[in-house]
Amino acid sequence: MRATYGMGESFLGKYYAKILSLPDKEEKMLKHWKNPQYQPPGSPAGDFVGVLCQVLKSRTKNDNGTLTINDVNDFLDELSCSSSNSEKQNILAKMIRDATLKEQKWICAIILKDLKLGFGHEPFLKKLDKKALDVYNSTSNLVEVCNYLKNPTDQKYAGSFFQVSNKFDYIDKFKHNNNIAHSH
Repeated sequence: MRATYGMGESFLGKYYAKILSLPDKEEKMLKHWKNPQYQPPGSPAGDFVGVLCQVLKSRTKNDNGTLTINDVNDFLDELSCSSSNSEKQNILAKMIRDATLKEQKWICAIILKDLKLGFGHEPFLKKLDKKALDVYNSTSNLVEVCNYLKNPTDQKYAGSFFQVSNKFDYIDKFKHNNNIAHSH
């Protein structure tokens, strides 16, 4: 599991402004991203990633990106392992140089844990596989869901733990099978 990034909106805004040598007006847009007075009309005040995209629109390449999922994953790992602000700034500068506007938008949303996808995990997991949601609800572990999707016939997933809809029934069954006395 990846450690946190130790970066919020103010950190990202400050370092984007520094790395890109933004003019004062745009630096203030990022610094005061929640305040509509600092945003041009129609700009998404209160949405840091949206404000950042407004600022970056004319400054980043807008072609089809060349970053792979592995590149983004490596970048995020490197960022989470960095220990100093200057190290984080250098890593961020490399990402700014290499990523398109769309890639930066999603990478910053990941860093801020603010994806705003418009749907929760349930519909997504139900679409993947009819049992994926049960596996997730039973384990709270996406790696386990991926393992299940990779090998759904594994006997590990055939057990009643993933089939019992009422968790209290499972507890009673577990107690009975393990001869655990009921205390009243």
